Amino acid sequence: MKATSWEFRNRALLFGLIFNFGFSLYFIDHQISIAALANWFGERAKIDVDMTVRILFALSALLLVLSAVVRTWASAYLQSAVVYGVWRGNQDAGPCG
Repeated sequence: MKATSWEFRNRALLFGLIFNFGFSLYFIDHQISIAALANWFGERAKIDVDMTVRILFALSALLLVLSAVVRTWASAYLQSAVVYGVWRGNQDAGPCG
């Protein structure tokens, strides 16, 4: 899926709107999503809720580390114009080598 020219030019605005929307949901419900998920899953699986929260945080941290590894690999393997592309019209998007 390719971003449109407008999406690429205004990506900072889009990221800001997504974050703003997510944080504004706390006005509706003050419980954080991982606690709600742990309460829901812990009750149904009859698992300690505190342990469920710890497992979910560990999985989240693992996902974050995996994302950093993929980003590091991409910046080392791909051309810098692809990873840090400042111009959307770059037609050389692909692995080098």
